[in-house]
Amino acid sequence: MPPVVSIVIPTYNHGQFIGATIESALEQTYHDFEIIIVDNASTDQSWEVISGFRDARISAYRNDSNIGPVRNWQLGISRAQGRYIKILWSDDLMHPQFLEKTVPILECDPDVGFVIVRDSEFTTDLNHLVAHPRMARTGRYPSNTYIEAAMFGQNAPFSPAATLLRAESGRNLVIDIPNKIGSDFAMHAIGNDLLLLLDAADRWPFIYYIEDPLVYFRAHPGSISTAAGNEKLALHYYFAKAHFAESKRPDLLPRLHSLITLFLIGSKKKSDYGLQIIFRARFLNWIFPNW
Repeated sequence: MPPVVSIVIPTYNHGQFIGATIESALEQTYHDFEIIIVDNASTDQSWEVISGFRDARISAYRNDSNIGPVRNWQLGISRAQGRYIKILWSDDLMHPQFLEKTVPILECDPDVGFVIVRDSEFTTDLNHLVAHPRMARTGRYPSNTYIEAAMFGQNAPFSPAATLLRAESGRNLVIDIPNKIGSDFAMHAIGNDLLLLLDAADRWPFIYYIEDPLVYFRAHPGSISTAAGNEKLALHYYFAKAHFAESKRPDLLPRLHSLITLFLIGSKKKSDYGLQIIFRARFLNWIFPNW
């Protein structure tokens, strides 16, 4: 029989971290799972570390060439057999009880689209964890509550790595996001993660939030969030939010429009991202299609 959960680990050049990541998945107290690892043609020791694991629950694949991070996520998800999908970034760690605390919620409540947990951050070891602000108390919430929190910056976690998703949601991953500054979302992977959860919240009436920090994100110079810089991150997440609002929730556009306008006016790095064109444009649709 297929496993209940598929833990998908996409990776590229995280040889120094991925061994601990795989161990954290194998140490789950809930045992009905598989691990799908897709190495995106790493040039470091990643494949050697992955190949060193001998466990029947692990299926490991290595791409012939680098297909970009988001397509690599998609490839891992396409190979998953479980009813639920847990994406685990290859430099992060899972609490041993992550699956034990999240799987029963989806099993018992078909109205819940996903379970998302509070996350925490560390640098070198788990003795120095910094828990991120919690969104709310543990419990079931209307999906619109989560959507508004994620869209408008109210401490909502939005990483798939903090989430247990229904498999059908995982397969709705958006590879690229239309934009007019030539940004390749499939390659920089900023915003695709948020869109995945917004889409899932839009499809089910409820989400479930757990305030315990059950995932640990490693902060290091090579991580996407650290390397991107705050303004680049904010800009690309605004693109993702605009895409969701335009396609699914036009009622959110006026409020989002105001936030984006304020961001663009206050941006200190307009020339870095091509944002100076906003000051030559009459309307925001020079930047965002359909606006």
